[in-house]
Amino acid sequence: MRLVEKNPEAYEPKLAMSCNNLGNLYSDMNIYAEAEKYHKRAYEIRMRLVEKNPEAYEPKLAMSCNNLGNLYSDMNIYAEAEKYHKRAYEIRMRLAEKNPEAYEPDLAISCNNLGILYAIQNANDEAEKYLKQTCDIYVSLAKAFPEIYEEKLLKMFVTLAYGASLSGKNDEAKGYCLDALKVINKIKQRGGNAEELEQNIKRLLDMLNDED
Repeated sequence: MRLVEKNPEAYEPKLAMSCNNLGNLYSDMNIYAEAEKYHKRAYEIRMRLVEKNPEAYEPKLAMSCNNLGNLYSDMNIYAEAEKYHKRAYEIRMRLAEKNPEAYEPDLAISCNNLGILYAIQNANDEAEKYLKQTCDIYVSLAKAFPEIYEEKLLKMFVTLAYGASLSGKNDEAKGYCLDALKVINKIKQRGGNAEELEQNIKRLLDMLNDED
């Protein structure tokens, strides 16, 4: 803080990171009032920094928005969670359009967060929209980096399969189950293990077939 008072240009980014770290610490400890205080402070600093240099600081601002979205979601303050997750999503969409390789993984996180947030509130159409976008991103990333993203893609197919099943969209659910099994085969081929998810998917597929 003292260094920022003497030279804000040099030290405000570091102060924002310290606030961010404290926010994460208090959030992990479920001390939400303190977490909010520090995450808001990081957000306010980064908002000022973005006005001066958006290219340098928009990714960090998106991080602060994401942290606040997660915090408010944990506190069941869904309107505020939506506000900040949407802000993170919008920033990351712009960044991913310019540099997909660098920012699509973060965009997938924001899409997933919004999908989960809407699912909690039973806003199923919105949840499906963002979860499908997450899935589409992971399909692309898994082609380039299978060891990192195939398991994430698999979990998305499983989530979408269960979601479609609960909404009575059995044909769609079956499609996601089959997509999941294809990914499982790829994971197996490179020596990975997805046995538990494979059993869950096969049980769901059997249930869906029995309903026809």
